[in-house]
Amino acid sequence: MIKYYNINGQMTLKEKATIHISDLGLQRAYGIFDYFKVEQKVPVFFEDHMNRWERSAAYVDLQPPLSKIAIKSQIMELLEVNKEEKCAIKLILTGGFSADGYTPSQPNLYILPMMQYPHPKEYTQLGIKLMSLDYQRELPEVKSTNYMMSLVAQRQLRAIGAKDYLYYQDGVISESSRANLFIVTQDDVIVTPEKNILKGITRKKIIKIAKEHYALEIRAIHLEEVFKAKEVFLTSSNKGALGVTQIDDKVIGDGKVGVITKQLDQLYQSIRNQYIEENQIVTA
Repeated sequence: MIKYYNINGQMTLKEKATIHISDLGLQRAYGIFDYFKVEQKVPVFFEDHMNRWERSAAYVDLQPPLSKIAIKSQIMELLEVNKEEKCAIKLILTGGFSADGYTPSQPNLYILPMMQYPHPKEYTQLGIKLMSLDYQRELPEVKSTNYMMSLVAQRQLRAIGAKDYLYYQDGVISESSRANLFIVTQDDVIVTPEKNILKGITRKKIIKIAKEHYALEIRAIHLEEVFKAKEVFLTSSNKGALGVTQIDDKVIGDGKVGVITKQLDQLYQSIRNQYIEENQIVTA
């Protein structure tokens, strides 16, 4: 059970972990984060996640108070004191405490271990339904803490029985609320958007795998192309490659999770397991 967090480099009991109300993450949603899983005490694809986290921080002009090496050390200490070999880590960096509620100060860094929340097995087996939403995230290449639209529109999502969104603008799709999107054309070409997206770590791995087995295009995708696709799938740390079988009232392909989606997910899980095996710490 998670008992400890780390706030600005200090180990803190979870029930006593608080922030001042003047934090700009609360006052102005001025913050970034990253999220990754830990398996067998190995932070999965740690280097990739930290590189993205630092790019997000630089883009919004936040200077992390600790280096990647120091953060890794703090994470490993948290795993020890919490006696956890399997969990998830959320890193949050905010604009700090602000006397006037607007001017940034020394950034605050929160390292939060949490339980993993895998999606139900039937999602993998049967695929999921998405709801299209005319929306473009602000600063799309930054993993910011601002998820307001995805929360505001949840009532619509539930009303049609969808599990997530498909964002689009001017007829061009971008991503889901917490995942990247790929389509498989009728000619078995794998396509994923190039711009106005958060460039996910799982997306990066799937692109590398796809290049080795299929034709791949990274370009703009129009909404009509998605509806006509042979397969559609999402990618993220929690999802791997997860099939999408319906968007709004339109069934994708034959309404089943596609063969290519399943193959890419299996190959992704293999390289993920290999990473975990290669990065385990051997103790005497």
